[in-house]
Amino acid sequence: MISAQNGDLDDLPSFVIKWSTLTNPSSVAALNRLQRWLGIGENLYRVEFNFDIKTNESPDEIWKILANFWSSLRHCEVELFTLRGTCNIEADKIRGHDKICTRILRTLADDSKFAESLMRLEITECFVDFDTLATLPNLVKNSQISSLRLANLKLGLHPSMEPIVVELKRERLPMQKALEIKCAKSGCCSCWCCPAPAYDVKWQDAKDDIDAGMKQFVAAHKDLTGSHTGAESLVQVFETMAARHPDVVDMTGTHLPSFCGSVTGVRDVMRAIAASKASAITLIDTGLTDVHIMGIADAFFQNRCLLHFSASLTCAELTGIEVLQSIVQNSPMLVSGSFTTGEPLKMTFAKPIETEHVGPQKQQACCLGMCFKQQYSVHRLTQTVSEHQFPATVRGKADFDMYNGALSNEIKEHGLVPMFTVLSSMWNGDSRKMKNLERAAKHPAVS
Repeated sequence: MISAQNGDLDDLPSFVIKWSTLTNPSSVAALNRLQRWLGIGENLYRVEFNFDIKTNESPDEIWKILANFWSSLRHCEVELFTLRGTCNIEADKIRGHDKICTRILRTLADDSKFAESLMRLEITECFVDFDTLATLPNLVKNSQISSLRLANLKLGLHPSMEPIVVELKRERLPMQKALEIKCAKSGCCSCWCCPAPAYDVKWQDAKDDIDAGMKQFVAAHKDLTGSHTGAESLVQVFETMAARHPDVVDMTGTHLPSFCGSVTGVRDVMRAIAASKASAITLIDTGLTDVHIMGIADAFFQNRCLLHFSASLTCAELTGIEVLQSIVQNSPMLVSGSFTTGEPLKMTFAKPIETEHVGPQKQQACCLGMCFKQQYSVHRLTQTVSEHQFPATVRGKADFDMYNGALSNEIKEHGLVPMFTVLSSMWNGDSRKMKNLERAAKHPAVS
């Protein structure tokens, strides 16, 4: 993973910049000096920018501080770039603006020395959206990236609109005044006129306002309806990397079903990862379930030289893990990896708004033999939610551990293959040692 392309790494500077230090004016001055130096065009080994503390500043305010730095970095040759922690930018979780991650990648991607030299990219614990993912294919295309880590990414698509408040329009009853009786324990002692407490609700107007508000929300948040996904962008990224025979693809903690929008989308991304023929693939806590087993199988079928594979699965049945066990047994180059249990996806769905009409009802008040009647109707609006888990039933850890143990043993035995190869080349002239090595190869678990 450490490239010698640029010579001795001790001669190449590396920088780790933390947002917390930039709250100090002297640190901001140091950043300004650094960006002037970078503008000359230096060779760097590693640059990491870490938003390590929570901040309530807007993305626009943050970008005013950092824009010149990223523009300067475009002129530098960098082998490893890490962007971490934009999930600490509170405003970045809201949809409707360019994420900090998007702005950074867009600045660095096009026609720059940075992109041309970049070999490893790590983006972790960041708020992204589909525009962010759309910038990745261009950056990967213009670079030499052979190791990609997109870990713990979160979709920053929280609604930008405030909750819709429908004000019910009211009109007074024709009877503007009503008599009210004030009573004590000894009996009724007096009566007088007071404003009527009851109002007539314009029900149809209120219902129309609710319907219009819902249509307005849907129109303003089309990217929340499933019509947009990141599957196509991710497929382009891995297809571009395939020509380079990448070292590592790591998607730990990035929920693929949310980013891809459908089972088909996840399957397309898994096929592209498999076709990239990466030496090591990590898909831990990515939301994979039984329905994605064929996508995982593609990673083995299309990549005979796979050395490491780690994934977590949420299983309703054991059929899928049995298939994986068979595949691992027939993948002799796999020398490292694991399969662990994943957490089921829990979602809360809002049910349709229900209306209940009670009426017409009559209300009567009497005072000194004079009675007044008023008629009214009641409209009640209610909305409940339902919670669902996917898969609905999940196999327990004990069921999974039995197969996971068998998979681990198979992988351990594969680790003996390269060791036997090395020993056979060392002992090629010693018949006794070669005979013992042959016997050990037939029964590795015993030996």
